Amino acid sequence: MVAQHVRQQNDSPYAYMGDQTKTLMAIDDKELPSCFSVKATLSNGESVTAVFDYKARTISLRDNETGIIIAVDTLSVGSKAFTTTDPMAENAPHISPYAFCAGNPVRYTDPTGMVIEEGSLKEWRALREQIEAERDKIQKAINNLVLKAAAKGWSAEKLSKKIGNRSERVSSLNSSLGLMGALENSTQAYALAHISDVGGLSLDPTTSVISINFEGTYNFVHELTHAGQFEVGDMAFSTAGTVFQDVYDEMAAYKAQFAYSPSSVSSLISVSTANSFETITPSWVQGVLSDGNAIYGPGGENNTGIKSVGINSTINDLIQAYPWIASSFRGLPVGLKAYNLPNLYFKR
Repeated sequence: MVAQHVRQQNDSPYAYMGDQTKTLMAIDDKELPSCFSVKATLSNGESVTAVFDYKARTISLRDNETGIIIAVDTLSVGSKAFTTTDPMAENAPHISPYAFCAGNPVRYTDPTGMVIEEGSLKEWRALREQIEAERDKIQKAINNLVLKAAAKGWSAEKLSKKIGNRSERVSSLNSSLGLMGALENSTQAYALAHISDVGGLSLDPTTSVISINFEGTYNFVHELTHAGQFEVGDMAFSTAGTVFQDVYDEMAAYKAQFAYSPSSVSSLISVSTANSFETITPSWVQGVLSDGNAIYGPGGENNTGIKSVGINSTINDLIQAYPWIASSFRGLPVGLKAYNLPNLYFKR
């Protein structure tokens, strides 16, 4: 085969087979049928060869003097790990420092060796563009109204009435975009998942990756808000799912959703119609019906607290927020912090 040179973008400690290879050269290996070899020059000037054996399903690293240095059986899932620790391991203490792509290379990629990049990064960027497009459309409408007001001599009161809630929608969408940036820079790994039902957050206990499950962009903005709440300790995960969610968390999420798509919120059945930011209240949230059930009401399906709580709340706070399950806290010191409860996963 034709030899070709491949330059690496970074001096990565994650370089394949564990060394900072500067130049890779593909060669035709005549001695090993059904094999593909890659020669590598290490940073110390030593030459080694990585041999990919298609039939045996193995990968081995060889030097010119002693032969095989290490061999990996690619059929063995347990062997997919590095022999040295990840230099960025302190940013993800919940993941083994020897794990490659959080132990899930099917879902994740790690091209630079410094950050785990989500396999859904392309869709993440597309969602960002959709939110930006909606924001820009609203801002353009505001700008046109301002020009029209100047040309026709409208009063400030008339202009404000014409603009309506557009300025607040732009501000909220900018907040959502800022939150996307915060999640991109977070030490917590996130993934995206399309669903055909009500969205939500879920935690993979094996990889500690949080999945943002959503139906459409309007729903993504809602669940994105909940991811932000996890980041600041307003929500956490137990073995049963999300915990410490309360009516104020949901109110914030529905307001963010309203900013992107007012009709997706105003069409919901509740005690009243939410046709403005001001009408999205705790009582409105508690009255939202799903299949005839008030899922956010006290004791409802979503177990939504009636008081604002989080990982720093006390047992007494939790009893007040969830009086219908107060018996589950029986025997615990009322001043105990929520983050001390067993089997919790929260942002540290």
